[in-house]
Amino acid sequence: MPPKFSRPGFSRGGESEAESKRALLGGNSDDDGEDYEDFDPSGVGKRGRGGRGPAAPRDDAALRRARQEVSDVVEIMRQNVSKVLERGDHLEDIEDKSERLMDSSIAFKRGTKKLTWNMWWQHIKVGTYSLNRLACNRLLCGCKV
Repeated sequence: MPPKFSRPGFSRGGESEAESKRALLGGNSDDDGEDYEDFDPSGVGKRGRGGRGPAAPRDDAALRRARQEVSDVVEIMRQNVSKVLERGDHLEDIEDKSERLMDSSIAFKRGTKKLTWNMWWQHIKVGTYSLNRLACNRLLCGCKV
């Protein structure tokens, strides 16, 4: 059973692979392959679409418009790459700042623990001193507790 669909560029019947590729690229099988100035990647050129059919006129305005669109896209991509690089720099800055903040928070936590410990000892010392003084006063004064 023959295939339902045929693809251009694939060998059909008695064509060689080179002839089918040449037909796909817009050349005809009689060319010797050395004439590349007629090559048009769109397939539309002096010989028409894919080397088959009547010749289509070349539309310079459409070509200029397509080139302008390509240059616009290239410019947009350059801007995008530039923005990505700037974003990477900003992310590195934010990472550095977050590391410094983390280090500062660890130092702050250590300082608060040390301060809490010192205040607790000071409270114990004052309490002990006050109790000793109170006990001495009662002993010296002869007060009953």
